Amino acid sequence: MTSRNTPLIATLVAALAVSAVSACSSAVEGQPVAVPTTGSSSATAAAAGTSAESPYVAVTVAPPQVGTDRVQYGRLPYPGVAIGQHQANGRTKDCTLGPQVRSGARVGFLTAGHCDRTPHGQVFTFADPGAQQPVLVGVLTDTDVSTAPSPDRDVAVLWTTATDPTSTRIAGKYPIVGVMPTEQVRRLPAGTPVCVDGAWAGVRCSDLISAGELIRYQRTTEDGDSGGPVFVVDRAGRATLIGLHRGVDEVATHVGEATVLAPTLAYLNATATTA
Repeated sequence: MTSRNTPLIATLVAALAVSAVSACSSAVEGQPVAVPTTGSSSATAAAAGTSAESPYVAVTVAPPQVGTDRVQYGRLPYPGVAIGQHQANGRTKDCTLGPQVRSGARVGFLTAGHCDRTPHGQVFTFADPGAQQPVLVGVLTDTDVSTAPSPDRDVAVLWTTATDPTSTRIAGKYPIVGVMPTEQVRRLPAGTPVCVDGAWAGVRCSDLISAGELIRYQRTTEDGDSGGPVFVVDRAGRATLIGLHRGVDEVATHVGEATVLAPTLAYLNATATTA
């Protein structure tokens, strides 16, 4: 599971009272890149009786530089932003926020359930590229990490009243137009460009390996990207959500995994917020 445990810098603790008063989106524009239709993807499509040309494209958006690292930051929560949760041992559990959701009158963001290491532990984002201005944004609730009964789940929710205006777009660029139904996700052919928006990796896409109980794709993520939205981008630049990044296959470390989003939303009685 790709998440980070990092030392909690003592000088940051005093700054935790900073209020979330303005947005500071770190999205960097990236250009869609058409995926080649030759090779294994074409063979898979031909075997399935479908067109060799995928309706989806691979895109790339690099996170901004933060000290010696790269990470997506901001005062207000948005999909792809880095979050940290205080741990009892003085460290932090670093993860990524997923898509914005609504349930009744509540608005929040999903992340991976295994990111909730300390129930009721304060969660914060960073407002500045130097990581000197942590901003408390709430606590994680509705945590569920389970494999039975089906479907597989790995989810927690950050319910909050503070949201970045760009929250209905991936990386501030690709408008979220909906959530792909489970059966449609499972019918995606191998080789489909599947994208993850991780706080440390940014937006990266790779070939789908398989889509069943879990979505499996060639790994492009880094530690700390757990919880980020997993999606496909069509040729018009629109993003359709398909999952939540869970981490890396424990045996095949070059393989990334995600839980399917649609049944997770049904379990939470929530809907994803679209552009």
